[in-house]
Amino acid sequence: MDPPIRRPEEILAYRPLRRILGAEPWALWTVGPTDSVLAALRIMADKNIGFLVVLERGATVGVLSERDCVRRVVLANKSPRQLRSQISWFATSSPSISRTHLPTV
Repeated sequence: MDPPIRRPEEILAYRPLRRILGAEPWALWTVGPTDSVLAALRIMADKNIGFLVVLERGATVGVLSERDCVRRVVLANKSPRQLRSQISWFATSSPSISRTHLPTV
């Protein structure tokens, strides 16, 4: 007799995404458009995250990811000194926004 087919959660300790995301309160880390890219990278490293929301007067004006920094400095053969530049020069502006409520930190 063949063993019964097991469900994924029985094999891989599968948990639905809703359960994973609902387990802990979320934190949304933000920076301002005039903050330095280096300061933003330090926040991302300290918090072990790869993405920040750029807020100006409480409104989202852009997003900054590690990928943005790599593409605009490393892959473009720019000087690392440009990391002292303002975030507004590196961030992706006018992002599409989902209206999910998340607390800001």
